[in-house]
Amino acid sequence: MALARRGARLRREEIRRRDEALRSAEQSTASANQRIQELESDLAKESRARELAEREASVASDHLRDLRVEVARLRDELATVRAEGDAAKLKLARSKVSDRRKTRARCRTAGPERRAAEATLKQNLGQFGTVKETARGFQLILSDSIWAGARRIN
Repeated sequence: MALARRGARLRREEIRRRDEALRSAEQSTASANQRIQELESDLAKESRARELAEREASVASDHLRDLRVEVARLRDELATVRAEGDAAKLKLARSKVSDRRKTRARCRTAGPERRAAEATLKQNLGQFGTVKETARGFQLILSDSIWAGARRIN
């Protein structure tokens, strides 16, 4: 009987060890499954983050390409504007030269007309007094009779 009890005790201890080993294995499995789920969740988050980063990089790349095209267009436009500006400067310079020539020609033809107008002016002003030519132009000296007549009361 002692042997039977001893055998039963050994079996119970063996069963208890197996149960503990089984519980430990179940806990390890549960812990491993939980860790796997955490890792899968982290992997999914990282995959989404990578996809977003790739989209952002693609958008940034497209934007950069568009900006480079815009810069090239602006450079071409700047070159065109500079060329137009240079052409306008040249045209302005030619116009100034032409205007100077026209002014000189007018001065040459206007000289005799001016002298005739000055003579007429001197003659007309001579009715009122003495006309003298000075460095500043003509000077009209009025006679005293003009001033005396203005003081008379009628």
